[in-house]
Amino acid sequence: LADNSGNKEATTFMLANLPYRVTEKDIAIVLDSMGFEGAYHVCNMPNGNKKKPRKTNLGYAFICFASTEYAAAFVDAFGDFHFEGSASKKQCTLKPALKQCRMAVPNMAPRPQL
Repeated sequence: LADNSGNKEATTFMLANLPYRVTEKDIAIVLDSMGFEGAYHVCNMPNGNKKKPRKTNLGYAFICFASTEYAAAFVDAFGDFHFEGSASKKQCTLKPALKQCRMAVPNMAPRPQL
């Protein structure tokens, strides 16, 4: 799994093409139900700026995994994923994030945003 800089240790991915009404909680529920509970550190979904937040998401989220193994399993399980119960027909797409989270580093404080 290589990020755009050629790094083969990608642990942070951008989950794109999300239905606009999907929330961080929805993503966490799906990740946990697919066996990733405790395997990811951050799920961040931008929704505009602080002065003018949107009621819907911007169509993407970032997920930071504890290891490259978890990240690889996520790519296998989540590529072309479709959120059940959504009226949207969008298929999710994945790509390594430009900025990589370093969750696996011992004693690293949780990062609320990527």
